[in-house]
Amino acid sequence: MQRLVLIFLITFSILLTSGAAIAQDRAGDANSDVPTSYVRNSEIQNIKKIIGKKTPDFIAKPVIAVVTALENFRLAQAEKSEGKVYHFVFANVFIFYGIFIIILFLLLRIIWRIIF
Repeated sequence: MQRLVLIFLITFSILLTSGAAIAQDRAGDANSDVPTSYVRNSEIQNIKKIIGKKTPDFIAKPVIAVVTALENFRLAQAEKSEGKVYHFVFANVFIFYGIFIIILFLLLRIIWRIIF
């Protein structure tokens, strides 16, 4: 089990670093005066378009609502935690969603074991 977790963490860290490099390339100008928050919003819009075109409305609307609410929560917490130790969790998309997926997986596993 420890080996599996270690392999998962190594793979996840490699994916995070490659994704961060791609996100910086898409951000455009490296000028610090230009906010790069539009990159996140455009990616959310892309998710909305993909889900909206290929998925029925009764499934697409809740998924889009959850994605939007989760991203708004992350951004609000990033603003509130400015200057605090845990700010990097909410400020970094990859770390936030990585932790979110791990927690979600653990909760689903607990529910699975309770039911079966």
